[in-house]
Amino acid sequence: MLNTTVTTPPAIESISLTIAKQHCRVYHSLDDATFGTGSVGSGLISAAREMIESEIRGPIINTGYTSVFDDFPTTRELVLPRSPLVSVASVTYVNSASAIITLSASTVYMVKSFNGMGRILLRDTASWPSDLHAGPEGVVTVVYTAGYGTTVAEVPVSLRHAQLLQIATLFEFRSTLSPGTITLVPEVIKRLVSQYSNGNYI
Repeated sequence: MLNTTVTTPPAIESISLTIAKQHCRVYHSLDDATFGTGSVGSGLISAAREMIESEIRGPIINTGYTSVFDDFPTTRELVLPRSPLVSVASVTYVNSASAIITLSASTVYMVKSFNGMGRILLRDTASWPSDLHAGPEGVVTVVYTAGYGTTVAEVPVSLRHAQLLQIATLFEFRSTLSPGTITLVPEVIKRLVSQYSNGNYI
């Protein structure tokens, strides 16, 4: 079992209310509540970002995650399910005495990112701990940050444009979509974001 949760939401949206309205050719304030304020967690702007993140299987703006694993891997690397990796805050496990042990980055593991995909690699002289708690599940925890940056300028233009197209789709089709009329995530958006898709997302 692998369980990944957002522990630190993105601090900003990559699309502002002004830009979203300009893209949709809306020049009044009547639909501001529908678009949202541009702050995280409000309206179509946030909904569209979440849809794009689901499509690429990773975050746009830097986001903090906690991933919980049932065990250490049988190989010498632990692959993180959200990318692109920014940093790893901690790797901990519950030992046979029910104590939470923090692994040392200086002696046990190193952090690497290959094409954005984050990996925790054992150092040459180290091995994964063998004294894991027998149960329950979820005894290995990794806290880390992933995303393309903390500012709008750091987000790839294709991802920003895809989010704008998704905002427009949701705005124009505000009721339940009828079968055969339009797909929830149009093909052009999928093509825009395909190069940023993380295939190992779970």
